[in-house]
Amino acid sequence: ARQPQEISLLDVVEAIDGPIMLNDCTGSAASCPFGDDCPIHPIWCEAQHELVTKLRATTFGDLVKK
Repeated sequence: ARQPQEISLLDVVEAIDGPIMLNDCTGSAASCPFGDDCPIHPIWCEAQHELVTKLRATTFGDLVKK
C-alpha cells in the first residue's frame, strides 16, 4: 500500500492497460509503412510524451486536494 501522493495516474493506467501507446508507431517506427519518412511520427511521439509526462506528474493526492 502506498500513500495517495505516491500513486500517479500513469501507475494506474499502465497497471490496467499496459504501457501507453497512442499509435503503434510510437513503439516502433518500423511498424509504419512510411518508416522514418513519416511526417506524422514525431507528432505522435511528442503527444505521447506529453500525455505520459502529465499522467506521471498527477497523483491521487493531487486529485484529493481538488
